[in-house]
Amino acid sequence: EQTRIDLCCANLPVTIVGTGPGFDYSTLGATHHATEDIAVMRNLPGITILNPSDDVMTREMVGYCAKAPGLKYLRLDRTGTPLVYKKENKIDIEKGFYMHRRGNGLCLVATGRMLVTALVLEIFFDSSRSRSSMFMKSVLPPKLSW
Repeated sequence: EQTRIDLCCANLPVTIVGTGPGFDYSTLGATHHATEDIAVMRNLPGITILNPSDDVMTREMVGYCAKAPGLKYLRLDRTGTPLVYKKENKIDIEKGFYMHRRGNGLCLVATGRMLVTALVLEIFFDSSRSRSSMFMKSVLPPKLSW
């Protein structure tokens, strides 16, 4: 309620940082699993959700959060993730949707830490079927507005 009224209504340039999303705290049991955070935040008006897949993208998103107007929710993995992007890659945060590869077989879409899992699956499926397509969705723009 406080986030919705105090931050969303005023459209303040605030970044909420969530650490340990999903099953990041898996060894601590179900009470520590934050599997609904994207769904909950998606229902807040005017909020942009940022879900980086590696440290390179995280750095870009932190810079974006410092400059961009409005409310943002930045999901950070507690344990870090393997590098997917190179430091010299230009990442367009505003675009928010990246095609890693175009193929004519299976199409995999991933966000955040799951991009690494999708890349592993892509290797498995490509060895047994036709070349797959790979997309990364890193930014969810505001769904609702006041």
